[in-house]
Amino acid sequence: MAKMINTKYGYVTPQEAEMDAYLDKWVKRCSKRKRRKQHAKDKKMPLS
Repeated sequence: MAKMINTKYGYVTPQEAEMDAYLDKWVKRCSKRKRRKQHAKDKKMPLS
């Protein structure tokens, strides 16, 4: 059996821990892009 690693999602295999880290970074990058786009959109449309 593979050695289990304790992560913020519980105990997982090393491969699952690697995938979780990759997905966390990906989600963080996407959310930054989305906020940047929304901020640019808000700047273009002045509130009345």
